[in-house]
Amino acid sequence: MLNLAIPRATLGLYTNLNVLPPGFFEKIRNVRRLTYFNVSFNAANEPEYRESMRLDFKRAVPHILKLLDANRSQHFFDCPVIRSHIATGDGGDTRFEQECANLFAEFDCGREFLPML
Repeated sequence: MLNLAIPRATLGLYTNLNVLPPGFFEKIRNVRRLTYFNVSFNAANEPEYRESMRLDFKRAVPHILKLLDANRSQHFFDCPVIRSHIATGDGGDTRFEQECANLFAEFDCGREFLPML
């Protein structure tokens, strides 16, 4: 619908992917010029995620993995998925990246997703 209303617009989506609506991948496949997809992911372990995001870690992580897997096979986006995190400027950022490396080990950082602090 948006592509028809504004045919030359480039689109970006921002989400925490805590909810993955039915038919999401079928719908996203039909969006043209989707050049940016940002997943807010401010903690990579359940207690910190629940505290910082106030959302369900056990639901969000499988949704993010499902998105990365679907994008790998169906190429929804022209660029890697952005995984954004609010930097703390302390040792927590390094720990966060290590935890993410474990959570998303099957996906190529830099090609399939980009971390952004």
